[in-house]
Amino acid sequence: MSKKSGSFTVADVASFGDMPKSTEPKLRYATFKPEQESEGRVLRLAAIGGKGIGKTTMLLRIKEPDTFRSARIGTVGVDIFHQYIYLNEKSKEVVVKLTLNDFAGEDKFQTMLPAFARDLDGCFIMFDSTDKESFEHARHWQQELRKSNDYCICMLVATKIDLCSSEETKPWYSLDEMHKCSGDLDCAAGFAEISTLTKHNLDRAVLRLSQMAYDAKLLSEAQASGDSINIANGGGGGGANSANKKCAC
Repeated sequence: MSKKSGSFTVADVASFGDMPKSTEPKLRYATFKPEQESEGRVLRLAAIGGKGIGKTTMLLRIKEPDTFRSARIGTVGVDIFHQYIYLNEKSKEVVVKLTLNDFAGEDKFQTMLPAFARDLDGCFIMFDSTDKESFEHARHWQQELRKSNDYCICMLVATKIDLCSSEETKPWYSLDEMHKCSGDLDCAAGFAEISTLTKHNLDRAVLRLSQMAYDAKLLSEAQASGDSINIANGGGGGGANSANKKCAC
């Protein structure tokens, strides 16, 4: 693997299109047990981007995997949801609590981002696959994020892909273009197209970002304590201080 400024680049991880579904790990949700709360395995994730792109709907779908709920009222400030999933830790399965931060997409709420962003382990940088302007908002939010947190693992996510099923409604971007943009935007977990309605790629995206962010967190904690750790399932350091980099797309 090639490293870049202490972080993983898109070249280090297989794209979703290159990942055989028959061999990749599957996302498994866990039943909450009170004693697990004290084990301290918590992962702070966030969804950021412009308004109306489906951030809240996606996080609600993660919170309630069997229910689709369209968010008809916009988020004010920050909403927080929770879910428990299984992740790998040193070749064993453990239950990890996901704290899911849902940031309002209106520009006036961007001043709240630094206070929450400092402790984030992972972040979905989101835009609407049917709206090119929403990508510019996503890029701006990513730059704001990196001002406060240059190490969290990010993933570039295109939402509402179920609306792009015909030639007339196909996405405005190409996959090659977005894979390149995910690298330019310092999204170590790469790029994913998802549908919250059909759950297309949703579980894969959640597991990929969560596992990479968790591996990076374990590695950081081990380095801080002087211990050694073997990360077997990808992951790595976070940002490459790319907040001022200009995406080529």
